[in-house]
Amino acid sequence: MKNVLFQILRILKKIAYYVLEYGYVFFCWTLKVLKIQYQRVRRWVARRGLKKSYTALGNEIYSLYKQDQTDDLLEIPSAEQRLRKTERAEERVFDAEDNMEDIRNAFKEKKESASGKYRALRASLDVIVPEHAEQ
Repeated sequence: MKNVLFQILRILKKIAYYVLEYGYVFFCWTLKVLKIQYQRVRRWVARRGLKKSYTALGNEIYSLYKQDQTDDLLEIPSAEQRLRKTERAEERVFDAEDNMEDIRNAFKEKKESASGKYRALRASLDVIVPEHAEQ
């Protein structure tokens, strides 16, 4: 009778470990989705700013072209300022994309570590044999 109870408890512990593992993975997945959505909004805002920055840079260069000041565009302070703003806007877009990739990689690592941890716990249940179970 004790052996049967021990087997039932062992099976219940295994089920509990499965529930804990998949609950944790689901929790991490939910956080990943929310973080990626936030980064997508950041990327969208950055792309919108980049588009405005490109427009302002193009307008500045065109106005300088109309004034016949095309010799050294990079030495003109207003054009140089617009170019720096455009570069910063591009960096914000790339940062958002890099952050999304980092979030995906972090989720994969968390999922693998949780799977390994709970796999080891379930395996330890198979190894342990109580003394009264041998009777």
